[in-house]
Amino acid sequence: MSDSPDLQPHIEAIARAFLGKPNKRLSTGSQLRFGSNGSVSVGIAGSKRGQWYDHETKQGGGPWELLTIKAGMANGTAIKWLESELGIEIPRAVKGPRDPVAIYDYHDEHGKSRVSGLPVRAKDLSATEARREGRLDLERQRSAAATLSPPRAARCAG
Repeated sequence: MSDSPDLQPHIEAIARAFLGKPNKRLSTGSQLRFGSNGSVSVGIAGSKRGQWYDHETKQGGGPWELLTIKAGMANGTAIKWLESELGIEIPRAVKGPRDPVAIYDYHDEHGKSRVSGLPVRAKDLSATEARREGRLDLERQRSAAATLSPPRAARCAG
């Protein structure tokens, strides 16, 4: 999760919450070991800080992978859990308006310009028609819309 906040400083708290108490006999100052044989190692200091590895399943990664693989959490659930249970604030990405996929001039069935510069999403049937024909053929669009389910037909018949 490259766009996600760095959780490496919180790896110990995350590991303890999901893996329980570390094995005191096998843990060190730079690595916590979990399980009776210490098969899960979690780096809490040094060059392996923020990394974990399960020697039984041959899986590992960083804190986000620990949350998804070991705890079974999806991104949204993991973020909510981190905030509510560990008090780790995860900044929300600010999404601005998206750029249009393409801008087309639309014409009616007689070739008369109807709309100019309308942004179109790639999934729109009208965009597909406009790309294929170089103009919007309303009759073909209406014909195609008639064969679609009612919600999509209403959107395409426009």
